[in-house]
Amino acid sequence: MAIVLSEKIYTYVYISEVVSDISPKEFSQIISNSRANNLAKNISGILFYDGAHFFQYLEGEASNLAEVISKIEGSSQHQNIQLLYKNKLPLEARKFANWELGYVDCVNHASIFDTFAAFIQEKSDDFLEGHLLKIEQAMLPMIKSSDIL
Repeated sequence: MAIVLSEKIYTYVYISEVVSDISPKEFSQIISNSRANNLAKNISGILFYDGAHFFQYLEGEASNLAEVISKIEGSSQHQNIQLLYKNKLPLEARKFANWELGYVDCVNHASIFDTFAAFIQEKSDDFLEGHLLKIEQAMLPMIKSSDIL
């Protein structure tokens, strides 16, 4: 009997500024394309959008995650991408295993940028490596106060 190793899950969390107003049709296409890409690459996660910023938490195997990150960083729909967290060691399990991309509409809530301002100001790798739990805790009120689409 062959030994099956569990997948090694890595996380990439960022916030970025939206370049210009995105129409509902354009945004729907972004979500649809992202879900298809994530499904193909076995990536899971969640996206928050407040009308001015994207905040995204992604998780998956290192090589697949790197491909998705490359697409994100090359996108012309946002700018000033700021890394909030990228782990060096794999996680024990996924946080969002059932979502190719859960989406939270935060347009009518406080700015995502304000929520994560303290993380954005700190640039050290040690800070990023040690604060995934704090980022997850900051996400919870936004998840609970919004419907996941």
